[in-house]
Amino acid sequence: MLHLAYYYAKSFYSLINELPAGKGYADVAFIPYKQNIPAIIIELKKDDTVDISMNQIKERKYPEALVKYKDNLLLVAVSYNSKTKEHFCKIEKA
Repeated sequence: MLHLAYYYAKSFYSLINELPAGKGYADVAFIPYKQNIPAIIIELKKDDTVDISMNQIKERKYPEALVKYKDNLLLVAVSYNSKTKEHFCKIEKA
């Protein structure tokens, strides 16, 4: 399913894996081709909470890499629990 999302997103975004950002690397960044579409920073975690993931985005200052999109940026934290096989997601506007 994730591959389908990536395939569709390529029509609207340039996708960057391991974007150098702030004090580390954002797992995935979606850079829009048009200014009216939000940029997206995604942090993925296994067996951690979405809050830990979101805190990492903020504490390591990943949004600084996309300062051009300051007012049009989504921060997305995704976690996967390997025991329960559940996914969790948290989205915030930066």
